[in-house]
Amino acid sequence: MVHWKEERVSDAWLYCARAVAAAPDHAEACGLAADIQARRGLFDEAIAYYRRALALRPDLYMLHCNMLVVLNYVPGLSAQQLLHEHRIWAMRHADPLGKTSRSMRMPGKSTGLCALDTSFTNSAAIPC
Repeated sequence: MVHWKEERVSDAWLYCARAVAAAPDHAEACGLAADIQARRGLFDEAIAYYRRALALRPDLYMLHCNMLVVLNYVPGLSAQQLLHEHRIWAMRHADPLGKTSRSMRMPGKSTGLCALDTSFTNSAAIPC
């Protein structure tokens, strides 16, 4: 979508909204709508579109990753709720590959990470 790549987010939203209205069961269109709404700062709407896209295509792991990032900006979402969403991602996308650490699935076990840098200035987890 040219408008999205040129960062004309309002124009991109107009075209994307039409695409979603024309094909509401098109997961990728819903995912793009979610990304655009997130860029516009409409996080609740973005989450709704991500959930819709993932209901249609649960295998779209990058959309699921994007949703996890956006959830950090939803006011009132607790750390416990965010952890729950991360566990859902792990069960859906990492477990089938055999890459989820046991500690992520077992409450009370440490993953060795204390926090993630959500300012995105550093792209790494902060170790304990």
